Amino acid sequence: MAERIVILHVDDDPEFTELTATFLERKDDRFDVKRAMSADDGLERLAEGGVDCVVSDYDMPGMNGIEFLETVRKRYPDLPFILFTGKGSEGVASEAVSAGVTDYVQKMTGTEHYTLLANRIDNVVGQYQAEIAVEQTKQRLSEIAENTNDILWMFSADWDDLHFVNSAYEDIWGRSVDTLDANPRDFLGGVHPDDRAIVERAMERLSAGESVDFECRVNEQEDFGRWVWIQGDPIEDEDGAVARVSGFVRDITDRKQRERESRRLKEEYETVFETAQDGIFLVDVVHEDDDIRFEFRRLNPAHETISGMTTEEIRGKPPREVLGEEVGAEVAANYRRCVEAEEPIAYNEVLEMPERPVHWRTKLGPVMADGDVTQIVGIARDITERKEREEELRTLQEEYEQQYRELFEEAPVMFVVTRNESGVPVIDNCNRKFAETLGYPRDVLIDRPLADFYTEGSEWELLEGGGYEQALTGEFVRQERELVMNDGGVITTLLRAAPRRDPDGEIIGTHALFVDISERERANELQRRNERLDEFASIVSHDLRNPLTVAEGQLVLAREECESEHLEKVGQSLDRMGALIDDLLNLAREGTEIEALETVNLAEITDGCWQTVETADTTLDANLSRSVRADPSRLKQLLENLFRNAIEHSNGTVDVRVGGLDDGFFIEDSGPGIPPDVRDRVFEAGYSKSENGTGFGLSIVKQIVEAHGWDIEIRDGTDGGARFEITGVDIVRE
Repeated sequence: MAERIVILHVDDDPEFTELTATFLERKDDRFDVKRAMSADDGLERLAEGGVDCVVSDYDMPGMNGIEFLETVRKRYPDLPFILFTGKGSEGVASEAVSAGVTDYVQKMTGTEHYTLLANRIDNVVGQYQAEIAVEQTKQRLSEIAENTNDILWMFSADWDDLHFVNSAYEDIWGRSVDTLDANPRDFLGGVHPDDRAIVERAMERLSAGESVDFECRVNEQEDFGRWVWIQGDPIEDEDGAVARVSGFVRDITDRKQRERESRRLKEEYETVFETAQDGIFLVDVVHEDDDIRFEFRRLNPAHETISGMTTEEIRGKPPREVLGEEVGAEVAANYRRCVEAEEPIAYNEVLEMPERPVHWRTKLGPVMADGDVTQIVGIARDITERKEREEELRTLQEEYEQQYRELFEEAPVMFVVTRNESGVPVIDNCNRKFAETLGYPRDVLIDRPLADFYTEGSEWELLEGGGYEQALTGEFVRQERELVMNDGGVITTLLRAAPRRDPDGEIIGTHALFVDISERERANELQRRNERLDEFASIVSHDLRNPLTVAEGQLVLAREECESEHLEKVGQSLDRMGALIDDLLNLAREGTEIEALETVNLAEITDGCWQTVETADTTLDANLSRSVRADPSRLKQLLENLFRNAIEHSNGTVDVRVGGLDDGFFIEDSGPGIPPDVRDRVFEAGYSKSENGTGFGLSIVKQIVEAHGWDIEIRDGTDGGARFEITGVDIVRE
């Protein structure tokens, strides 16, 4: 691929083209996006040259995208052209294919389509440039072929297709080029039967990605009297897979030509040896009786720089002496493999160099003389940085995967991953929040249709109402859904669903987030109710308290003018009315809700409440030392009301006792008690048998108990009075 890819984006929306250019150039720093607002502007820009790919919209004024494509194809038949449009009809796609479009990408919401577009551009431009490179290679090979006596060849990686061979093949091999073109493996028939195994092994190695360099006898017409030297190399595509194999065959029958070629190759070798960026080394293979040993001979400058060693330091020394006993033994074993195979080998290794461990990709090639391997040529590429980057990326990927798992599992919302089975979403995975909210074990939820946990109406919206189909087309879904819990309860959720894609970009299901909005709905209802209660409290405060205040003032004036027992009764009535108004306001404003729970010491709050109540001749016996979880202000109101209730119903002379229960506490008195047949009625608002009572005190007590989620029951007191037992309390400590 080129270091710079020029992309011409044709679209009549300037803001969209600017945004597209920004995202593409961020995706790949090789991308250079040029913009045109119409097809005519695009044609003018193409005429200037240098464009590697065209990206065009369909709906444009003047000339639409298909017409623009047809014009481009007439002038630039092979130039990559991608139709990038929001018009996703099959008709447009069919017209585009007929007009010779290279690829078709549909605009979508979000930013994922820019990644898809960038990948498509990279692919089509890479293929386009590869095809150009192949044509250029063929052209160069053709030019070289006119001036060389060697056979130049190129085959597909599987040897089923012949890409190129020059006419020298017929002279050297003694077989027809046409026959080879019809049957690419026909050249094996021109190889000496004893050498065919070597050639076939070399073909397998080339297809596997290894370079080959060997000699054999050819030309059946001349009784296989010609010796040839064959060198081949694999050609890899951008993914590292072998796409083609190529090389040359040289007739080495003539000694003078061999010597001449040998000198030339030696000079070329020296140039490559001295200037190559990869490390190159030579090893002498010393044959001793039935064994062999290895001695380093030479390092090129690049190898000396990478390894920190010099040729003078290692010349004539065996691997064990240079690299240490353990590593040296491994290196010698690889050299021995090369000698025994009499063919090149490649492997990865890690060597402890003076500065740091170095990762090498090493290739070894045997040098033959009189039928024996006398030297080994090695090429060592330092891949340490690549290995370190791979390790960093692997670590980073593991961290990301761990973070995703933690986010998925610990998310404060319900998270469900579904797969698409014939248009039905099936649960592939779900987080703990989803399982706990619905009240199912997770393994019960996996592989179940998501609709199984919807109410009937929500199931219809999912399957028949098009909600799931909408997500499968790549759109984001935001709708309300009702989920059915294991106990039959229903919760209202806000669903946010996004398409789930496989590595190829195909939609295979959804990522679904469910936010429980039941509490929000209850909060809205509570707010509406509180607004009504506030309105009621305002009426009570204004329409009742104002006349009461006037009446109290008139009573003061009347007492100054005369004395009468009737005025005293009026005063008592006005006091009772004031108490009634206060209790009504408490009921309206406090409501059934409580504030945040706190840890409250029962002994301390009991003592504080007793101090605020007019106790007259009463006594308190509080024998408890525990803390509970409660709203302090509402608990204080509860205790004060129960204390006042005991005093009001006993004419001010009573003993009050507070004590603990296993899961709560009690308040009892020595007063007249409450008959069993009215114990349920005393909690009703307005019910009272005391002349001074308002009838709201115990109603407020009941309200506070229920707001905390507690229970209250009236029993007979120890001394015959009333006993209020409050249970279900969250006790913190004794």
